Amino acid sequence: MKDLATLITAFAGLLWPILAIVAFWSLRGEIRGLVARLQTAKVLGQEITLREDLDQLEASASAAVSVASALPPPESEPASAGESDQVRRILDEAARSPKAALLILSAEIERELRILMGSMGMLKRRFLSSMDLAITGLREHGSLSSHISASAALFLAVRNRLVHGYDASDDDILRAIDSGIKILEALKSIPHEAHVVRGITDIYLDAMGEHLLPEVKGVLLESTHSGDGSSTLRIFPTTKQHFRIGERVAWEWDATRTFNRAWYRDPETGMIREAWHEAAEFTGRHFEDI
Repeated sequence: MKDLATLITAFAGLLWPILAIVAFWSLRGEIRGLVARLQTAKVLGQEITLREDLDQLEASASAAVSVASALPPPESEPASAGESDQVRRILDEAARSPKAALLILSAEIERELRILMGSMGMLKRRFLSSMDLAITGLREHGSLSSHISASAALFLAVRNRLVHGYDASDDDILRAIDSGIKILEALKSIPHEAHVVRGITDIYLDAMGEHLLPEVKGVLLESTHSGDGSSTLRIFPTTKQHFRIGERVAWEWDATRTFNRAWYRDPETGMIREAWHEAAEFTGRHFEDI
């Protein structure tokens, strides 16, 4: 009896896999159809959602352009030809690889956000690594309108969908690029100051220019406003040695170090002039180094 029970148990163990194989084989057509329907539903759902996001992005970018067009023109930006080259480079790359062009455009938008933050003294001595932090910071600062900030945030979300985890078509990516270029131009229209190093000079403790202030130099900065093109030449104290003449720097300071009244020799007239009555140390980094 014991041997018979063992035999029956072994037979049953073989029977179930055989029955499962027979059932799968007989129902293989229905199973394939169900899997295909599920996959199709998932893909169509993603396509519909992406299409809606792209439609929303296009509408938002157009609204951002309308807001930007009401701002004063950036008369002081001398690199309009360079900006055209910037867009042209993106479009040329889009003809070869839309996804690569989207990444280049994203980097340019992030760079423009960083320039805005740096010009307004908002970088806080750290590397700005994420676009969403820049958008949030500028919106809270009041420098980005709700339309432009919403458009930039939506572009970031759509870019992430197109680049990561979704097999988008080239047409979808090109639509995002078209909207992104509008957002980039809107960001460039936001009024701000460009601070350029025009010179480095010695600083004196006295109005006669006889006693140097040790380990301190004066940074001559030309600050130009993008709205009306007006510019101002000012001098600030620094102990930093990274400044390069002709390059743009961020508006950054070390408020823990202040300097009393001092003088400098005007590089154009050679006359001794007052540099400042009291000033904090200027530490602005070059944008290329941020």
